[in-house]
Amino acid sequence: MSDHHHGAINHDQSEPHAKGIFLSMIITSVVLFAVIYTGVLLYKGMSSTEINSKEENGGSFATIQDLHVYEEEQLNTLKWIDQPKGKVQVPISVAMAITLKKYQ
Repeated sequence: MSDHHHGAINHDQSEPHAKGIFLSMIITSVVLFAVIYTGVLLYKGMSSTEINSKEENGGSFATIQDLHVYEEEQLNTLKWIDQPKGKVQVPISVAMAITLKKYQ
């Protein structure tokens, strides 16, 4: 015979724990705020670094093509960023080739 009761279905009718729900909403809100705040700070930092770099290297660009030429030069130029610390800017094609060679 089956274990089912005929005619009566017993569902859990207990009330949800309001404190637990409220606490989880507060924690989720705090974490979400922290993630958004960190993202905004990172975005501002990266954009100000890029703007400062472009201002140091010629300032404004007459056309969008001039900007693209500048950015291509930056991507494909090998130069010292901080020689005492050993920081070097490596062209992206060279960095990709080194990475591929390392993992083959």
